Amino acid sequence: MDKRINDLKKMYMDIKIPDNIDSIIDEGVKKGEIKMKNKFKGNLIKGISSIAAVFLIFTVSINASSAFANSISDVPVIGKLVQVLQFTGNKAQGGQVTDGVDIGMISLRKAKNSEEVIIKFNKSQDNIAPCYSISYEKYPYSMIFTVSGVRKFSAEKDFEALKQSNFISDSYNIITLDDSAVRFAINFKKPVKYEVKEYKEPAQIVLSLKECEKGNDKAAYIVRTASYPQGETLGILEERLCGFENIRIVKDDKGTFAVEAGTFESEEKAKERIKEIMNKCGSDIKLYIEKREANQLPKQMQ
Repeated sequence: MDKRINDLKKMYMDIKIPDNIDSIIDEGVKKGEIKMKNKFKGNLIKGISSIAAVFLIFTVSINASSAFANSISDVPVIGKLVQVLQFTGNKAQGGQVTDGVDIGMISLRKAKNSEEVIIKFNKSQDNIAPCYSISYEKYPYSMIFTVSGVRKFSAEKDFEALKQSNFISDSYNIITLDDSAVRFAINFKKPVKYEVKEYKEPAQIVLSLKECEKGNDKAAYIVRTASYPQGETLGILEERLCGFENIRIVKDDKGTFAVEAGTFESEEKAKERIKEIMNKCGSDIKLYIEKREANQLPKQMQ
């Protein structure tokens, strides 16, 4: 064993170190650096070429297909989360005071078991949502949006596309005599679980919808007017009844509208509301009582 160790020691001591060892080491380091740089450069060029190729394909696709271009332009860009709305009872509100806003687009995004309705605001000061209020209603199941500081409603054309939803049965504009506000309704086929988030940059409201177990809502008695086409008559009737709770305008089963003045558990309570209205507003407003299920539209009544 000692002899083997001595032999190895002798071999080590006999190794001759070149006089220019320092220059040899420097040359080896430089060669290694050049090789690494060339490899990095090659990978970088490959990466840039791949990005350029994707961008070229994307650009050509847009120019070659108007349908592709339109689909890209409709993709909503989710901005910075401002808040998740907290509903008190069936009502919530948000946004900030602004003016001159356009409700520019309403789009539908579908997932496996849920959907999102994205309401986008254009020409919004500081890219924030204008003041708005939301209420979730029954008879029928619906959500009513009132947006203030709005001068244009370009998104009204998008209502038809919402009918592709698994949850939404209809959507429509609601007359308002306030020229700086817009109201619209989204009707649901059945009760839904919902969540509303407000975003900025860009200014948007996102309504998330999910399946909900069928509720135990019983039929109710609704105080209402006759049916009218969309127009000032509805707005005037609503203003005359505005001193009472739960006043709203609802689209009926034939596409005309009625002003409702309350929903009640019994016919007797509904009759009491009619008496209150007559005592305060006069007997020239003709009112009726209609019994409806929670998901049932009003019937046209003339």
